[in-house]
Amino acid sequence: MDPRIALLVALAATAVVVTTPQGRWWDYALFGLSAFAVTILWRLSPLAVLRRLLLTAPVALLIALTVPLSLPGEEVWAPGLGLTVTREGLMLAAAIVCKVAVAALLLATVSLAFSAPRLLRGLRGLGCPAPLVLILGMLQRQLGTVQGEWRRMRRAALSRSPARRQPLRALRVLSQMAAVLFVRSLDRGERIHRAMAARGFDGVASVAPPPSLTPHDFLALAIGLVAVACLRVTAVLLG
Repeated sequence: MDPRIALLVALAATAVVVTTPQGRWWDYALFGLSAFAVTILWRLSPLAVLRRLLLTAPVALLIALTVPLSLPGEEVWAPGLGLTVTREGLMLAAAIVCKVAVAALLLATVSLAFSAPRLLRGLRGLGCPAPLVLILGMLQRQLGTVQGEWRRMRRAALSRSPARRQPLRALRVLSQMAAVLFVRSLDRGERIHRAMAARGFDGVASVAPPPSLTPHDFLALAIGLVAVACLRVTAVLLG
């Protein structure tokens, strides 16, 4: 499948999930199971999908902690300091978390099914701005370098401080490591920019043009959109 087709179908499915009314829990479950079925159909590793899905855990946690406190309604719990957890807030937070989880599952599936260069070509073929494609490409190339440096710094810190039963000291060491890694990443970015400018880089992403869509691709797009529409109709009927 052409990555442009997968991106368009995933975008349509995400739009359907986002526009689903609040409180349609069976609909969210149906969407999530369907997205998981796609990962099985494409023979992707469920563990790899789960690891990428966990990247959205901080966002989901932030929503779960803040939204119940920000919406007026029937009081459920008063933790103090003038804060009140409402039933309406809990329902809204649960609906948002479900939608974020399903959308993240779709994104993780597409990102695992295609290589990064193919996805970048697909985004460029769909009219994505060149600076955004350039940023995503540079991020994908440098992320592995940053992760490797973080692992080396962590091993060095553990070798110098084998005692692991001091949470405050460990937190201080981790914060110092994160600050050093941030400074090193900025310095590396400046060096890369100077090197690219010296080689005549003009600010345009050098992404190969995607191939022309074939009738098979258009058929796959039609099948995907029909499947998304059938899924929405099935959710309405079940509701």
